[in-house]
Amino acid sequence: MEGCLSSFFDFKKFNRVQSKCFSLIYQTNHNAVISAPTGSGKSVLFELSILRLYKDLAPEPNPKEAPLAIYVAPMKALCQEKSKEWKPRYKRLGLKVVEFTGDTEAKMMSKVAKASVLLTTPEKWDAFTRRWREHKKLVQRIRLLLIDEVHLLSTDRGGMLEAIVSRMQSIANITGQEIRIIAQSATIPNIQDLCEWLNVDQNTGLKNFGEEYRPIKLQKHVLGYPAARNEFLFERALDFKLAEVIRKYSNDRAALVFCQTQRGTATAASRLKGDLEPQLDNPEQQVELNKAAELLKDKGLQSSFAWELPVGLVKAGIAFHHGGLPTEDRRIIEDLFREGRGKDIIEE
Repeated sequence: MEGCLSSFFDFKKFNRVQSKCFSLIYQTNHNAVISAPTGSGKSVLFELSILRLYKDLAPEPNPKEAPLAIYVAPMKALCQEKSKEWKPRYKRLGLKVVEFTGDTEAKMMSKVAKASVLLTTPEKWDAFTRRWREHKKLVQRIRLLLIDEVHLLSTDRGGMLEAIVSRMQSIANITGQEIRIIAQSATIPNIQDLCEWLNVDQNTGLKNFGEEYRPIKLQKHVLGYPAARNEFLFERALDFKLAEVIRKYSNDRAALVFCQTQRGTATAASRLKGDLEPQLDNPEQQVELNKAAELLKDKGLQSSFAWELPVGLVKAGIAFHHGGLPTEDRRIIEDLFREGRGKDIIEE
């Protein structure tokens, strides 16, 4: 690893996926489409492309004239996660990371104008670029477009993502600027069609990695249950199966459960707490959970939805997590789970 790279990353060697993509991402300006399993280090490839963009720049460039990288993620929470991770690391290089998912007031636009890396969602970037001529100086700085979770093109939200990518291609044609596009996801349907649309040479710019590149191999179990009269009743019925499944397959480790709705995460967490009756043997862990519970702003996390349960969800090592929670609450829950102090997280 080069000296500047080894000082940026907190590891000494790239993994297999990163090594196979290094020359494409860091040593060329080619467009790229990368499909690799979750946890295989795709985020590092985005970071390398940003470093590539700025590696030949003057030590202290004028931020309003320097090239600009745009990172597009499907959810505001992903942008917030990247902001938390990237801001301190790129700051060491004199680069400014700005999250652009909320308002467009003058104060926010002043920050955006000085950004080196802009983190945004398809909806926000669509609204902004519809009037791109009003922000022509900023738009003309764009040299790199990073698309995370590009598989969403095939979902209901795909139209919005398709619109902003097509608009960026049109802007590049009008202004004559070159915009490099790198798209990534764990699974990408019709990947050859995607390459053609993004002007990616399939011989050099397409990297498609199978399950053998997953750092931790998955064990898959498919369980079938009788259908209910509607989806709502079926999901509620599944809540009563969670405890049994977790006991059987979790090996007494932390579990992550996905639900269809925000309300569904709360009711599933409450049901799970009643069925599991989790017992925390580590007094220090219990103290940490109690402290975390007192910091939460969403009272539903402190005292469960089932009033007969006297102990709050988080105090029992269980929580729900979705985009409707306050940002600080999400951060607390994520930290608890990441550090192994939370047992079960119910996610939308």
